[in-house]
Amino acid sequence: MTRMTTTDPLAPFQWPNVSESKGGGPLGVIFSVAFFRGLDPAEVVRRFSCGEDSGQESDFGGLEDKADEFVNETDGGDGGGYVGVSQAGEWCVAIEPHGWMVKFHEVVTKLSRGRRRRRIRRSGL
Repeated sequence: MTRMTTTDPLAPFQWPNVSESKGGGPLGVIFSVAFFRGLDPAEVVRRFSCGEDSGQESDFGGLEDKADEFVNETDGGDGGGYVGVSQAGEWCVAIEPHGWMVKFHEVVTKLSRGRRRRRIRRSGL
């Protein structure tokens, strides 16, 4: 007899639901993700840094390392200190490991000035 199994097509997108006790998934327990339509990565980085930084290229492991180092140096009170940005079609995706800057209305409004935006945030606090 052949067993039939069904696969949840949304299963790959369930990682934000991983419990705190299991580490919170690939981004951990505290993170923010913002989507900006019509901006390129360099412009998003400039807006996050208030025009002071054009960023540097890194893979996700390098971003996590920098954010972990920042959190350790600041005891976590200032978020993750770093943001990873990538282009996804017409949208730009900004990921803040250990961060929460996009939760603040005044920050996300300035970041998305003149553009459409979406944001999600997870906090174990």
